Amino acid sequence: MSNFIKFYCSKVGLSVVGVFLSLATNICYSDNDNLNFLRSQDYDKIEFNYNENSSSNFSDQHEKNNYLSAHNLFVSKLKESDMVSLDEWILSGGQNYLPYLLKGMYFSNEGWKARGTSYRNKTPEENIAI
Repeated sequence: MSNFIKFYCSKVGLSVVGVFLSLATNICYSDNDNLNFLRSQDYDKIEFNYNENSSSNFSDQHEKNNYLSAHNLFVSKLKESDMVSLDEWILSGGQNYLPYLLKGMYFSNEGWKARGTSYRNKTPEENIAI
């Protein structure tokens, strides 16, 4: 069993079949848990999840890519209102990189959503000004 699946099962309490079903339907329960931790200002639990299960713990590129996909899924679920929680996390005095990384990834995703896939000269000006 891959490290990614072991991580997923341990965090969510699912069987291997449950893991594959949840991945196939684009549901990542550990991401929902992290969102709840963020919104309830339980930053230590998010840090533990990311530090304990960082991509450096995986043995091959496929497992690392699966982990990064799950990470991107979490970021895609962030809302603008979550930026307040990330700011509070930063101001709480911790030395963790995660709130900065999550904010950066959120705004990068929002920028690409606004811009779309067109070349700059084909992108409406109001989408650039966001």
